Amino acid sequence: MRLKYEGTERLAYEDVSDVLTSMLELINIRPNDVNVVSNPFWRLKQDGIWEVRDLHGVAVEELDVTNPKGGGQGGRRPVHSKLRRINPLGSFSKEVRDCLDRTPELIDDIARAIVETFLEKRYGAKLIYQLIGFYENDSSAQLDFNKNVYRAYQSQCSVCRQSKRLFNSLVDLNATPIRPGEARMRNSARSGIALCGLHDLLFRSGLVTMTKQRDTASRSPPTSPKPTKAGSTASTAPRGWIWPP
Repeated sequence: MRLKYEGTERLAYEDVSDVLTSMLELINIRPNDVNVVSNPFWRLKQDGIWEVRDLHGVAVEELDVTNPKGGGQGGRRPVHSKLRRINPLGSFSKEVRDCLDRTPELIDDIARAIVETFLEKRYGAKLIYQLIGFYENDSSAQLDFNKNVYRAYQSQCSVCRQSKRLFNSLVDLNATPIRPGEARMRNSARSGIALCGLHDLLFRSGLVTMTKQRDTASRSPPTSPKPTKAGSTASTAPRGWIWPP
């Protein structure tokens, strides 16, 4: 995404490693091996679209960053510690850069391919896309709706006030439609609510509802509804149920 929005041409391995590691830790996932960090950076070189050079501009060779004993069907895998020590710079080849300059939307295709190849099966794509600022199949209207809701709720979950960020990207925060069928109000912040992943799930399942004053509250069990003055079925929260702070 830095290639797309900032015009960055070269990325240091240390920067890529730190960002990806922090991203995985932020969603409470610790990779069992560092290949999830080092493999994409090196694999693109083997695919012929990526160049890896040291700080002096000299091409980094396989023997510089791999274990001599590591073979197998996938070839030698890069060693994370060696890449960290060299801290090479990665960039697209000139031919690829020229192509991306002419067709910038191809960067999205490359980002999607990297996520699907190295991360999706293990970690799930949706949150990864959100973290790197890539929204799969989202229209401009959807993005506007998200921004309006986030702004209205100050980029916090309306129930628990959670607000996580990785650099400039919001993490685990959803702009949830209150009445999805109201297309005419789709871009209005009043037709949505900001919820973290947990409370989004509870809201969609009906365990968290809203009063007419747009306060969130947990719904009482169906067997003993207790209407409130606002017309909600959530006046008090039994033990173990979510209640706004």
